[in-house]
Amino acid sequence: MKQPNDAINVLSTELSRHRRRLGSQSPRAFAEVYMKKNCNEPFSQMHEQIFGLLLEMTDKRKARHAIAAPRGHAKSTIVSLVYALWCVLYLKERLILIASNTQEQAVTLLKDIKHQLKNNSLIVLDFPEICRGKKPKPWRDNKIQLPNGAMICVYGVGQNPRGIKHDKDRPGLIIADDLENVEQAESEEQRDKLSSWFSKTLLNTGHPHTNVVVIGTILHQDSLLATLVDRLRRAGWRGRKYKAVKQFSSNPQLWEKWTSIFRTHEDYEGACGRDAAKSFFEANRQQMLEGTEVLWADRESYYDLMFIRETEGLRSFQSEKQNEPIDPQLCMFKEEDFTFWDDKYRDLQHLIQCMGSQARFYGACDPSMGKNKRGDYTAIVILLRNYITKINYVIAANLSHLAPSGAIDKITDYARIYEFQKFAIESNNFQQLMVDDLKRSIVAYGRRLIVHEITSRSNKQSRIACLEPYVKQGNLRFCRKHTLLLSQLTQFPLAKNDDGPDALEMAMQVAGMKEIRVGRF
Repeated sequence: MKQPNDAINVLSTELSRHRRRLGSQSPRAFAEVYMKKNCNEPFSQMHEQIFGLLLEMTDKRKARHAIAAPRGHAKSTIVSLVYALWCVLYLKERLILIASNTQEQAVTLLKDIKHQLKNNSLIVLDFPEICRGKKPKPWRDNKIQLPNGAMICVYGVGQNPRGIKHDKDRPGLIIADDLENVEQAESEEQRDKLSSWFSKTLLNTGHPHTNVVVIGTILHQDSLLATLVDRLRRAGWRGRKYKAVKQFSSNPQLWEKWTSIFRTHEDYEGACGRDAAKSFFEANRQQMLEGTEVLWADRESYYDLMFIRETEGLRSFQSEKQNEPIDPQLCMFKEEDFTFWDDKYRDLQHLIQCMGSQARFYGACDPSMGKNKRGDYTAIVILLRNYITKINYVIAANLSHLAPSGAIDKITDYARIYEFQKFAIESNNFQQLMVDDLKRSIVAYGRRLIVHEITSRSNKQSRIACLEPYVKQGNLRFCRKHTLLLSQLTQFPLAKNDDGPDALEMAMQVAGMKEIRVGRF
């Protein structure tokens, strides 16, 4: 008759075998069974796709994968820790080479693997022949060899791993984890050096069937990772690029107000700053989250990401979270060149009061005819121009997803407040119908408005470039509350949207920047 302890030991052995069999099925299954402390949140769509790629390439071989993932989204955990462990514990690979930006970073990645082999209780229990067995050679900072014959070596960028072998085997798996840093990515010379080392040295350490996985965050438009994920620039690679924010809010104006409160440019219920902005969000949560979609909601909510964008800055956010870096050298409008009228005047009423009879009002609309709330913005920009000093002040910048009828209503509202000298509107294609409806709406309110219908215009980038000297010289001044317009200007011509700058250029045209054909009604 078996003793109770014997029965417990048998059961424990069977459980161990069962876990080991489950973990062998895939890297994802291994993570679920053995890595719960490291993978303690539900996997995102990105993680599921990466797990699928890793499992597929383990059998098919010759893979070349480049994955751009947002910072803080566990890319290293999935690839350089979970997958590397799975490969050596189940002997899917005999020799793995892991490379990172510096030797220190690479050693840290290996240290995490060592920690699991020594301290993960389930791995130690279920793989005793590997974790408790006699090591063939002492573990070093940059290399470990396991009793089952598997080996992992790590290197920093610039080191020479060519010729590395384990017995007669070259690396069957190369993982390049965060090869670049910001300083190197911004230097053309450093980018070229890295690309050369990657192609001539790192890739040549493998054999014809070696799998290569490059993971990281895109730090520059011409960085190594940026070229690898772009199949037009680097043939033979399967690239994937993920963004922390997959879809932004359908109500950008509420977020613009939130930003203004957050930056203490305006109050909400008598307060401003971080806490007031949070209160404003809670009061408008449903509308502000309409249309939003994030990559890993269990880790970072949409609000979390907008908070990061404010505290870390737009350029950092675009690179680290969206994998769409902005090179300031390629942007037309420099932040230091902007002049803000709200630094001098308390509010719009104070500005208008100070301008007095010298104030003239102009406006423009760049309409979006799409019905999709996630399409282009309808941009309406209003200028106050001092006809004596010739200085132009942006007093309204409405960038929102409006249907044509909504845009007409908004322009009509502005026409009831301001006595426009002229108002410009783009009237290409079906937009002509909107122009006709606007005219009828204005007449119905008993207002008089000179409308400039602008069609078949010249190159957009050239037109918007005409604003640059006005901005630099301080003859075109802005309000800090108009964060969407300012964002589009400081990212131009690299931004996804440029509706605001386009409408601003039209408003400046009719305000006297240059003459265009006038039509009255």
